[in-house]
Amino acid sequence: MFESAVSKVSLRWIAAVVVVLALVGCKRKPPPDPHIAEGYRLVATEPKKALAEFQRVKDPGQAVVLFGQGLAYEALYEYAKAEAALEKALRLKYEPRVELALVRVRTMLGKLDAARQGIDRVVAKAPGNINALLMETCLARDDARTKAALQHLDAWPKKRTDAGASQSTPAEYHLARATLLARLADPEKAKSAQAEAEKANLLDDGNALALASVAGKAGQRGFAALLLARVVDKVRNPELLRRAAGLSYGLGAHTLTAKALGLLPADDKSLLVLRALNAAALQQTGAAKSLQAALVVSKDPEEETTLRLLLAQAWLREGNRAEATRALNTVLETQPKHVGARLQLAKIELAEGKATEAVGRLQAVATPGAPVTAHELLGIAYLQARQVDKAREQFEKVLELAPGNRTALAHLVRLDVRAKQQQSAIDRVARQIKAAPKNAALRLTMAGVLLQLSKKKEAEAVLREATAALPDEVPLWAALVRMQEQRKAYDEALRTLQDAEHKNPQSIPVAAEFAAFYTRTGRNEAALPYYERVLRFSQNDPIVLNNTAMLYADQTGDAVKAVELAEKARRLAPTSPAITDTLAWALYKRGQKGDAEHARALLESVRDKNTGASSKYHLGMVLIACDSAEAGKQLLRDALALPGEFPEAELARKALEAAEAGRATGAGPQ
Repeated sequence: MFESAVSKVSLRWIAAVVVVLALVGCKRKPPPDPHIAEGYRLVATEPKKALAEFQRVKDPGQAVVLFGQGLAYEALYEYAKAEAALEKALRLKYEPRVELALVRVRTMLGKLDAARQGIDRVVAKAPGNINALLMETCLARDDARTKAALQHLDAWPKKRTDAGASQSTPAEYHLARATLLARLADPEKAKSAQAEAEKANLLDDGNALALASVAGKAGQRGFAALLLARVVDKVRNPELLRRAAGLSYGLGAHTLTAKALGLLPADDKSLLVLRALNAAALQQTGAAKSLQAALVVSKDPEEETTLRLLLAQAWLREGNRAEATRALNTVLETQPKHVGARLQLAKIELAEGKATEAVGRLQAVATPGAPVTAHELLGIAYLQARQVDKAREQFEKVLELAPGNRTALAHLVRLDVRAKQQQSAIDRVARQIKAAPKNAALRLTMAGVLLQLSKKKEAEAVLREATAALPDEVPLWAALVRMQEQRKAYDEALRTLQDAEHKNPQSIPVAAEFAAFYTRTGRNEAALPYYERVLRFSQNDPIVLNNTAMLYADQTGDAVKAVELAEKARRLAPTSPAITDTLAWALYKRGQKGDAEHARALLESVRDKNTGASSKYHLGMVLIACDSAEAGKQLLRDALALPGEFPEAELARKALEAAEAGRATGAGPQ
């Protein structure tokens, strides 16, 4: 829905940077015609003026002039004109740098096959050209090309040494290797290459940004993100940071965008729209306020519509339906047939139980050619209005338009089961699986249907068959493990996980499943190495950080490490009550000066949300350490009075006995 707005934002910050790739390291003697020299001088910074200079050349048909025009058009995003000029230049005289520019332009035009053919010629003719090798990385999409690109990169250092080059290896080179190694499932070497990149300097900051834009267009989002992260980490030029922020937003790397924006002045009005869009994408607290500020400065009607739609979503996340409705109605005042706004209003009406109003609104939208969502919502509205036959009709329509749609399928299956048409429900899902045998979600749906019908053995059999047919789909293995755990077949569940690991030896999701399984079954020492492995590849996953912090706090005795991990998790998820609890507990266990008081403040801030036995135990222990023994003892009693035996129950009993006997229970490892 928001593609046009995203494009505008990202393009706005990268004007005139792509041509740096053609000009970096290009030190040619000035051509005899002064207009040619002036055109090349202006091409990266003022491309329109450069074109004017090239038009004044006495012989405009020269290859050197056509090349300059191609670069100027490239900087202006007039890629079709750039392609035409560069093709003419290449026909007159073959030069690798001209074809490299043509490769970039064709990439931006989406002509990836032609671009790959061109890069093959450039690499063959100029194997020492680092920009050519980096572009080859951008265009390597299958294993054969990936292996060839890595081979060329690995050979490059020797070629440049033989040629007498003395400058150090640039960071872009190491990041390209990291990208290719990761694609070839060699994570350890990829991590090592990234570490080398940290020690190296960028060949050129603008060059890295230009390469990132091309990599993103070619589908190498990982390479683009690595380049942008390096720029944001090391570069402090405001203009380059602005461009990096725009590019990373366009890639969907919203955390990186936030980091770049955090390095720029908060009162810069030209960044208000980008800040608001990124805050909405991250679903940040205060996103509504940012979007309102952006609406004040926005002058583009299309952009304003996007901002208002996002504002409505932000208000809904804050539970303010009235403000969300107001924002959507403002959109409809100028665009009464705006489908997105009408669908969002219908969702609000459904949430408020206004089925009749929602049906009326959606009937006007769910016409031929309407989005699948319109029929899906209309089906839900009919269900709320107890018009079951009409609901069925809409859900069948959804499956016709989008085979495998899980929402429609789930509703139809539920209706079949309610009507005691059990075999109909099973057959319905089976037909969908037959039409899309590689759709893992459908296999999970079939298992769910069988569980609804109390056919546990059949459900487990479906999952075993699914893991055999789709061994790389980790959710299938995870679901099978959960079912085996439910019937307390823990050894069998462990063997299932071992089979999953055997079939997916480098899989981080499988490692995460091992960590979770060992944690659920109380084998925390066995879980820790898996959490650490996952952590190496999930540095920005707050759940992984949180779980690992708890293991360090309770199992290894390394409370310092626990605090470090928990603090990082809380920076990533500052509103999570569970993560706040973990940080407080880690601080209590560390036991340094002021830790207990800090832990108390954190736990008190989420007391109403953390009502489980473990949370009461944590706060109770902290209160006792903070000389609030009576309140702490009462919390321990409350925790022990709750149904079920929580993991720390025995520790809580001993702590309560000690506190009631008047023995010290200060902060620190218990």
